[in-house]
Amino acid sequence: MYGVERSFIREILRVASSPEVLSLAGGLPLADLFPVDEIRAAADRVLMQDGASVLQYGASSGDAGLRSWIADRLCSHHGIPTTPDEVMITSGSQQGLDLCAKLFSDRPIAFEDPGYLGARLAFQASRVPLIPVPLNDAGPDLETLEQAFDTGAAVYYGMSRFQNPTGRSYTTATADTMAELLNRSDRWMIEDDPYGEISFGKTDSPLLARRVPERVVYLGSFSKSVAPSLRLGFIRAHCSLLEHLEPIKQATDLHTSTLIQSILRELLTGGEFNLDAHLSRICHTYQAQRDALVQAIETLVPGSRIPWVAGGGMFLWASLPVPTDELFGHAIKRGVAFVPGQHFYLQEPDRSTIRLNFTNVSERLIPDAVERIAAAVQDM
Repeated sequence: MYGVERSFIREILRVASSPEVLSLAGGLPLADLFPVDEIRAAADRVLMQDGASVLQYGASSGDAGLRSWIADRLCSHHGIPTTPDEVMITSGSQQGLDLCAKLFSDRPIAFEDPGYLGARLAFQASRVPLIPVPLNDAGPDLETLEQAFDTGAAVYYGMSRFQNPTGRSYTTATADTMAELLNRSDRWMIEDDPYGEISFGKTDSPLLARRVPERVVYLGSFSKSVAPSLRLGFIRAHCSLLEHLEPIKQATDLHTSTLIQSILRELLTGGEFNLDAHLSRICHTYQAQRDALVQAIETLVPGSRIPWVAGGGMFLWASLPVPTDELFGHAIKRGVAFVPGQHFYLQEPDRSTIRLNFTNVSERLIPDAVERIAAAVQDM
């Protein structure tokens, strides 16, 4: 029987579920920021007004009102020209990855390295060969990417904003050159953008979907901006691609939950909830947590190095003076969890690297978590 590798991060979450463990491992939002009351009110309104219809089967492409809202936001906030017909609702952006893996399964996929483990597992499940493309400070190594296209890769997978695991964003120069390369080589990009709304400052947008929308399958998510358990994401792509993705979606789950889509649409359009104000609170909180983590690592862990400070998102990438895979066991005994960087690499990993999540531990507890890491380093 064909096997799929388990997600190391999901396994860590089980280990780190003890209340005694401070977890800097999983990419969990801060639960205190979930709009619980607003979601409850939206659910009440939906069930009172449209109870029977929202409990029925729905369209595979998704709720028409929610797709229209997404198209308008992509145009107005992200500069991506989009119509509702170019949007498909998915059961989380992870399903978007699964659908893309099935769509492009006949050819290799160029994959940023280090890269998001969940995407790698989705492609692995569809037995798609992956060609590693190393990341540098400006984004993917463009020479390697072009070679991957020349040797058969049909599509490139990457995160242009606040990448998981490194927190990097592409430079505008790299994004411009990549857009030219996609057009010239007649290739596609799967642009995964779950963290794009969590930005700590104004920067030039490196989105490829903004530059060459006809060559990009753009994946978005409401897990970080609203709540993960909604399991709602979306695909934005040219209609010619969605025509091929829709039957794959139908074969997978028929459609995403009609009820949950209706609740989200009502939350975004029908009450007092303001998404931009909500995102502002999230960004203010997360930026303070990021700053606390950077300061703690720099002051409490001798020999550590932070190559760049993420301008948004949920993760900090650092190097420590010991192999972090060996450090992990010592850290768990000290009551702190993280993800060793080696799990994000396709090629030879840098075993000194570590991915630290700064959003799920309060600003007050972050120094304590880092002190535990420092003590584990001393244990080695």
